[in-house]
Amino acid sequence: MSWKEKVPKVLTEHNFSIELKSEQMEIISAIMDGKDVFAQLPTGYGKSLIYTLLPLLMDEINPKNKHTILVISPLRALMIDQVHSLGEHDVKASALLDSSPQDIEGSSIIFASPEAALLPKWKRLIRKTSISAVVFDEAHCISQWGLDFRPDYRKVSTLQSWLSAPTLVLTATATEKIQSDVFEVLGLSEETEVVAALPDRPNIFLHTDCVIENFKEALNWLPGHLQSSPNAVKKIIVYVHSINACQQIFNWILDELGENIFCGEKASNNKIADMFHAHTDEDSKQRIMEHFLSKDGNLKVLISTVAFGMGVNIRDVDMVVHWGVPPSSLSYWQEIGRCARDGREGYAICYAYKRSVTNCKEESLKSLMTKGVTGCIRENILERFQLKGIKDSAMLHLSKYRNKSHENCMDICTCGRCQCCTACASLCKCEKKIHDRLQHFLEH
Repeated sequence: MSWKEKVPKVLTEHNFSIELKSEQMEIISAIMDGKDVFAQLPTGYGKSLIYTLLPLLMDEINPKNKHTILVISPLRALMIDQVHSLGEHDVKASALLDSSPQDIEGSSIIFASPEAALLPKWKRLIRKTSISAVVFDEAHCISQWGLDFRPDYRKVSTLQSWLSAPTLVLTATATEKIQSDVFEVLGLSEETEVVAALPDRPNIFLHTDCVIENFKEALNWLPGHLQSSPNAVKKIIVYVHSINACQQIFNWILDELGENIFCGEKASNNKIADMFHAHTDEDSKQRIMEHFLSKDGNLKVLISTVAFGMGVNIRDVDMVVHWGVPPSSLSYWQEIGRCARDGREGYAICYAYKRSVTNCKEESLKSLMTKGVTGCIRENILERFQLKGIKDSAMLHLSKYRNKSHENCMDICTCGRCQCCTACASLCKCEKKIHDRLQHFLEH
């Protein structure tokens, strides 16, 4: 019996109520055949499910041997969360953290940070374990061109020299430069399977606005929105470029709201807005994470630097605001990718003030954000993630969706242009199109 016939059984036994996508099946098939794979799959596409199913399917095909997958992951908190989550699905997983003793015997999945995997103690333990595949999660961290460049992530590639197992490289966003760098560092050959889906987030409306550098004027809608009925307030991340800007915007909100910054009694746990940056103390970081993660938490708006970022999986964020143009298309797309992960309608707005445009490292992004480039914002950004392995029809599908007609509109226009971005929406001729999209989003 082939592994494909075992998939329904494994999904049912471990309580995964999901149907695998074609890309997931393609990746599993290649690894089962002993091939190396480079995979770019959008946020929310189920990358972790792939390496979760691999050892379980291998055990089904060859029950005499125990199969274990080694996952190199950059974030401690994320690993701990995954071990707990997998346990709820009756999948034994363990994480090699610091120098604490770990019981990895019988584990289907072993997580390790790049730093931990290089410690002699853990290397010896890994050597004693029969590893069936090595997974590099958040693999853009391997590349010097990636946003979260980690030197130890490059060193950990030496594992492959003594682990005779196929390699699976996973990322949500990569440019051709990053892809090439990862191939070189990991020694991946031309025979490596590339499975890539365009990292589109069609449920997020993209809005750009050129403004003067006055956040009180540009963000004047925010304090008022925070004083709406608690159930009507959107969950929002506001990304800024510096700790100073983070503090300034938060203090302004504090001044505007006064005692209304609290929902109930005056306690940190009851704040409806807060700030998060590299100098935030650990207790406050933990409190903010806990309350922003909670669906029923009071915390609705987080002013943050990039310190609040990779590995943070909050599924019900309604909106991502950029105060200033991000340094690159990669950072822009990764940050708006933290919006609407549960499939709800999301909204991403970037306020491009002059100094942020000047500091942007990417000329094409500068032009796009200042409307120097005409055309669809989404298409312009996604063209930068066109990797080898992505079907040629992917961009064509984008164009077809964008040009979807506005027939049978009811109260408001629902054509593809009006669902895409400000550039596309401006071309819609429907009488029922929304003219103030931001206000409409905040009110619905």
